[in-house]
Amino acid sequence: METVQMATTGKVLTFTVIRSAPPDLADQVPYVVAVLEMDDGTRTMAQVVDVDPGAVRTGMLVRLEFRRIRQDRASGVIAYGHKAVPV
Repeated sequence: METVQMATTGKVLTFTVIRSAPPDLADQVPYVVAVLEMDDGTRTMAQVVDVDPGAVRTGMLVRLEFRRIRQDRASGVIAYGHKAVPV
């Protein structure tokens, strides 16, 4: 195995708006989950944030940021990961 640096900018290939979420994400509804194609050709899936869900479009340029994903209500454990923000 080899560690490589993935591109942090790319575009939205396809997306969906989540309106019915699991309990630990219910406070974020509605939210967008998208398949992204990064500038280096890799593809990943991430939540698109800091934009109205109705404004997200295929081809929209985004960059990845490391942010809080969710917090488990029972244990208080906080999960972090990448989210996509418009550029």
